Amino acid sequence: MGEESPRSGLPSKNEIERRYKNVRSRMDQEGLDALLVCGNQYAGFEGAVFYMSGFEIVHRYVYVLLPLQLVPFDTQFDMARAVKSEEELAEVRDAMDIILDGFWALVGAYCPGKTEAEIMAPAVARFFARGAGPRMMNILLSGSNGEAEAFFKVPGHRMVEAGDLLLYSLEITGVGGYWVEFSRPLLRGKPSSTTQRMADAYPVALEEARKLMRAGELASNVHRVVAETFSKHGFTLGHLSGHSIGATMLEYPAIGAKSEVPLEENMIFSLHPQVVDRDGKVCLYTQDTYRVGKSTGECLASVPWKFFTGQETPQSVTR
Repeated sequence: MGEESPRSGLPSKNEIERRYKNVRSRMDQEGLDALLVCGNQYAGFEGAVFYMSGFEIVHRYVYVLLPLQLVPFDTQFDMARAVKSEEELAEVRDAMDIILDGFWALVGAYCPGKTEAEIMAPAVARFFARGAGPRMMNILLSGSNGEAEAFFKVPGHRMVEAGDLLLYSLEITGVGGYWVEFSRPLLRGKPSSTTQRMADAYPVALEEARKLMRAGELASNVHRVVAETFSKHGFTLGHLSGHSIGATMLEYPAIGAKSEVPLEENMIFSLHPQVVDRDGKVCLYTQDTYRVGKSTGECLASVPWKFFTGQETPQSVTR
């Protein structure tokens, strides 16, 4: 790491010193003399190496040093970097600007008669053009008759019809290597009755979660309010409500039932509840990225939760 500015993709000297100080403090608490940090090129899991060294893994092997005694340090390491600095928050906001740029390209491309991959392609082009490079994971939940099947897939050559529900999961970084996630449903026809009942609960669940993303609140309480909101409507969650996110796509702590971790201001979380019916076949999904605040959370995307038809523009919708 050198003296480059944040926009070059590398952090400043002050930011490097802040990171090392935080990690060394956690190491000291655990009585460690050295720390082995590993990563691989799989999108979203190269962040630990990038965070500590600025080295970007591109088609490389991971070399592991195995000492006589290996002490787990994953949780402590993630907690050392969970609270983001102002410099890091600038990178997160830059990545959010990029992902929304791609989302609107996706909305503009959405039209029955195209394939799922063709609709996705303009968004990927925007992501790559603005510096995401290979650091992206764009997958899809989809189905017919106003419903989406409850399993993810890579957008392919399936032809989209007017009644198909498309749930593109957009996950990228900016040049600085910080991940953000975002998703909104696309539907030209009408949602099924099951999908509509799920949709009715979504804005309430998201807003209740946002209000609890405050300093001192337990992460488990954020998950609880989301799960309870959907439970009142007769639905369950397909997995955890969300997780901390940063230079690595999935960081600790999670937003889950057993995550008894107090939130701290300027932690960043992806909230992505996947709601499924009792048979586990029909689902609805969204993603938003939040900053933990002093008294309430901040959603970093000013995009309302609704079914997008492909006719919308950034100027035509307001939160």
